Amino acid sequence: MDKSYESAITHINEAIKNNKLVIFVGAGISINSGYLSWENLIDVFKEELGLDDKDRDNLKIAQLYYNTWGGKQYYSLLDKVFNEKYYEPNPLHEEIFKLNPHHIITTNYDCLLEDEMVKQNKKYHIVKKDRDLAYDNKDKLIIKMHGDLSERNIVLKEDDYTNYSRNYELIELYIKSLLINHTFLFVGYSLQDSNFKMIFNSIKSQLNEDFQRAIFFDSSNNISEIEVNYYRNKGINIVINNEKEELLPKNFDNIKGNRVLKFIRDINYHTKNEKRLINSTKNEIKEYLNFLVQLPLIDPILIIKNEYFEDFYYNASSREIYSNKPVPLQEPDAEIEGLLRIMQVEKFSNIKVKNDIKEYKTDFKRLDDAYKKFIEFDFNKAIELFKIESNYFFKRKNYFMTLICEFNINILNETLYRKSDKETDSNGFIGGYDSIDAMISDFKNSSDEEQATLIRTFEPVFNHSYFNSVYYNINQSMQKIQNNKSLINNGGFTTSNEIEQLINTFKNFHHFIQENKLCLTHFKKYREISKIFISGILASISTNNMGYFFGDLEKINKKNELDLFDIKIIMNSINSSNFDKLMKIHGINKINISKDGLVYIFDCILNQLIKDSINIYEINKLNIGYKLLKVSNSICSDKLIDILKFYIDKKVLRHNFLEDLLIVINNNFKNIDEENMVEMCMLIEKVAAYLVEELIKDGYDNFYDKSLRILRNIWHLNADNGMNLKIDSINFHEKLLLFNYDDEVHKRIIRYKEIIVYLNSYFDDNTKEEIKKIINKMEIEIENMTKIDNQLIRFILELQDSNVFAFNTMTIQKVSKNIVSEIEILINENNKIKIAPDPIKERLYELYYIYNNISKIRNIKKFLNANKVELAGKSPEVDWEIYNLKTDKVIEDLIKDYSDVQNVLELFGKTKNNRDIIYNYIYRKYIESH
Repeated sequence: MDKSYESAITHINEAIKNNKLVIFVGAGISINSGYLSWENLIDVFKEELGLDDKDRDNLKIAQLYYNTWGGKQYYSLLDKVFNEKYYEPNPLHEEIFKLNPHHIITTNYDCLLEDEMVKQNKKYHIVKKDRDLAYDNKDKLIIKMHGDLSERNIVLKEDDYTNYSRNYELIELYIKSLLINHTFLFVGYSLQDSNFKMIFNSIKSQLNEDFQRAIFFDSSNNISEIEVNYYRNKGINIVINNEKEELLPKNFDNIKGNRVLKFIRDINYHTKNEKRLINSTKNEIKEYLNFLVQLPLIDPILIIKNEYFEDFYYNASSREIYSNKPVPLQEPDAEIEGLLRIMQVEKFSNIKVKNDIKEYKTDFKRLDDAYKKFIEFDFNKAIELFKIESNYFFKRKNYFMTLICEFNINILNETLYRKSDKETDSNGFIGGYDSIDAMISDFKNSSDEEQATLIRTFEPVFNHSYFNSVYYNINQSMQKIQNNKSLINNGGFTTSNEIEQLINTFKNFHHFIQENKLCLTHFKKYREISKIFISGILASISTNNMGYFFGDLEKINKKNELDLFDIKIIMNSINSSNFDKLMKIHGINKINISKDGLVYIFDCILNQLIKDSINIYEINKLNIGYKLLKVSNSICSDKLIDILKFYIDKKVLRHNFLEDLLIVINNNFKNIDEENMVEMCMLIEKVAAYLVEELIKDGYDNFYDKSLRILRNIWHLNADNGMNLKIDSINFHEKLLLFNYDDEVHKRIIRYKEIIVYLNSYFDDNTKEEIKKIINKMEIEIENMTKIDNQLIRFILELQDSNVFAFNTMTIQKVSKNIVSEIEILINENNKIKIAPDPIKERLYELYYIYNNISKIRNIKKFLNANKVELAGKSPEVDWEIYNLKTDKVIEDLIKDYSDVQNVLELFGKTKNNRDIIYNYIYRKYIESH
């Protein structure tokens, strides 16, 4: 083994220790699993095209096939080549993952790396396209920089390479950014490989003395000194293995594969032998860490702050602890070693852990039932079960677990605003203690060393000081994110990673509470911390995606959606009104929610709806669930259908929530897939029919107005989206038939005016015809009336406006005369007491509506004069339209009544002359004000 070979392995091991190794995996790795080489793949295209073997322009050959046969046939051929048989990862894939690289980047289209990852239970995020990178946390990635066959986005033909920088802009920029502080190792490539040349040309401008040098393992052993020097000057060290063939592994038929395998195994062997802990006399650290791995989870902040160590962040799901240099805990049972490795990296160098560490176990499993009741909001039952467990642990002198139980009982009693039961003693705490503090003090002195250490560690939790520390840290991160948002949205740029620190800090805190069965998620301080966390998340989401860095647009490290964890926190810990305020503060009207987040929202809503009764926490959960769905940019059609089916099947209408659901459907109508659209329309029709059945029951109940409001929403839903709904209501039709036998049909039919006005177009033809017959009978009754009351007038105008029925001229004239008479009486009364709404204005608007929309009588001034009524100055609409008064005062009143100049222009500026008058008024007012 020559010095350059050894030097390369040492350099790679340094990168591994610092979590800075990036491996580029080429086709030579997959060939050893049976896949075709690049040249052999192109030969398949040549054979299909009938080209001569002399044609060697591989990119153009692939392009020619695509142009000749089209994309469908192109990918069909590739599917056949890559999927004709089952390919398995080979020993090279196994050894690559043993290196534990920070990232793996591949130009291969196959899934062998993913298969080996699963086999070894490794955690890497797969990036197949730019969008995957945009939504990822950028830790532990397998980047398929040339796409994936399943995504139909592979880079193979000439156009793909030409347009690469445009199609894979984020991936290319990210790979370049890694070169700043990562070591690149290329395996499975030849120096003549088109893919390597493309990568090299992309990054060569950055391969200088200021950046990390890349390492290229050449398995051909057929490279000249000139080439070695050329690439060295360009920042790439070429490494070869000159060992004799008999000294190489015999795993593969080809020597190149065996050389690569030997090289990677040499790196792994070196790494394994370097993995050692230096001897230490610091037994106190060993003893202090002893209890740590026994708990389901302890927030490292508690440990580190207690011992004046530096800050660390612990990711419970990936079992990684983050300091300035992230160090993953390699094995599930190696937590102590992992922690000590971190301390070595930071500042502790003399540490050793023996294998004879005593084991101390806590029994959190016993608390599952009690904690489950707390999660289900059954606080009384939770208290009862925690008391049973507290007695159990106290009798066995397990004082730490006793404290956990008593702490929870105390918190739950405070939540319920009542004192503890006095079953165990007069003071409410087990053993006659008068406070948690007294228990802690006594238990620390009377416990063995392991228990005393646990109690000391949890003391900041029991006395609540821990929450003040978390509150401060979370708030600091949130403020920094908010400041970054202002900077970026105003054209600045930052490389700050505050959002990841915020997420890590809060997740540590949240998992710590959950895993240690602490009943704190309804605790006021926890909710305050959760609110700040969500505010930080929303601040990040509402930050621009790109910022200017030295004149160039660069991607910002930010959140782009609410994920499942965020949704759970919002629904379980954020007050509904607070969520509205946060959305308003951050200027968010619509938001992206992950698919699993949406599924969770719908499942929560359905779970609450099926209950006979729900408490205030569950009501808040329902309210905030619907609010999230209203602002979501996407929807789960099948879940919407499940909830609608619930309303139909159970025939139980929670009107407020059904109303919210219809708003959600309307807001997301365009996102509902065709497959579910037909079924959804049928279900909405059934809901509408059920509501109609409710409304036609004799007697008025509390849900009458709510049912009407929901029916109006259905009407708007239909109108806005062209759903062409139909309602089949047999009972309503039968009731209409009975009206034919009434002497005063208008008194009966007016009770159902909302159904008729809003839903007439949804009924079948027979029901529509019956409605017309009854209204026709009502019109005959109106002809014989001397006075028409205001309620009936409004009904007539609504029927006319909604095209349910066209009343004859005599009826409209009679209605107009009644309105004028009513106005005359109101004017003569000269009532000094202001009534809202103003009855004169209401009657004037009805009159204005008749002659502006129905237009049965054109000469309204003559009609008014004949009735000796002077209406000028009573209504700006009447002044403008009837008396042709186009004064500044009239325009000013119109703008005041219609809230906006644009509305006035649309309604009253229908002619050029009228528009000019309004524009002149606006111009004069502008000049006066300036």
